[in-house]
Amino acid sequence: MLRRIIEGVGNGLILCIRIWRILLHPRHRKALFRIIGKKVRRRLIPVLDPLAPYWRVFRKVVRPLEVRLRLLWRRILRFHRHTPLPRLRRLYLGGFATFFLLAFILVWIVNSRNRLVQDPQTALAVLMQDTANLIGQNQLGRAEKYLAKLKKLAPQHPRVLVFSGAIKSLRKDYDGARADYTLALSVSPNSFNAAFNLAEVDFVTGNYPVAAAQFDQMLESRPEDQVLLFRLFLCELLQNHEDLANSYLARLSHWGESPAWYYANAARLFRIEKKSEARKLLNIGKILYPDKTAFFDASIELLGYR
Repeated sequence: MLRRIIEGVGNGLILCIRIWRILLHPRHRKALFRIIGKKVRRRLIPVLDPLAPYWRVFRKVVRPLEVRLRLLWRRILRFHRHTPLPRLRRLYLGGFATFFLLAFILVWIVNSRNRLVQDPQTALAVLMQDTANLIGQNQLGRAEKYLAKLKKLAPQHPRVLVFSGAIKSLRKDYDGARADYTLALSVSPNSFNAAFNLAEVDFVTGNYPVAAAQFDQMLESRPEDQVLLFRLFLCELLQNHEDLANSYLARLSHWGESPAWYYANAARLFRIEKKSEARKLLNIGKILYPDKTAFFDASIELLGYR
């Protein structure tokens, strides 16, 4: 095994040195640059033709400076080019440098793979975060591919089941989503995301009494949660329970951490056909909370308040 490794390292080093020596040969280098130049010119000529007059002027201005720089290069850096040491440096140093750079990259890739293999929890966390981002961006095709990997690593993990239910819900497979959320709650009874999404399925499908009961149960442990209060307000408003809806609306904070107060009042105004005033409130909410309105915008669109 050790002999094979040494032979592989030696062959790689010899190959890099040979490639470097070929590139240093003037004739080979010119041939390579000629081929590359033809391909580049073939692609760039249609783009650069309109700029030709300006390029000629630029060359006239820069040409004297270019000549001076070439002379300086020859005087300072190439006056030893016929001595043995610089010739050896030019022939072999580039090959050695290329070889060690490739070896460093290879070792880094192997170590990265080993870290992922040795630390599966890190790989699982990264996959979960990527899946959550894809679901939030509504890229369901890619999210399903990531979800398939997650199911192989942790098929009964509550977050994996929640991701599966979220994708099915966005695909309008509400029965499948409800089954995934229920399974997630059986695995982790205190999972807030699973409980909230299960109630969301009932809310989206118009089963407002059941959704309100589930949201109200979650509110006991989170009495100041603005999203839960907003959902409960909508459930009671859509059932024409004005007194209960107003009680939840009164608990929403005007200057809270979310635009729930503005969107709740806008929904109430939409319901009584005061659309211009409702839109003003929506605009204020978007201005004050520019990065926190996606969930509330989706709720308004779901109810058809536009």
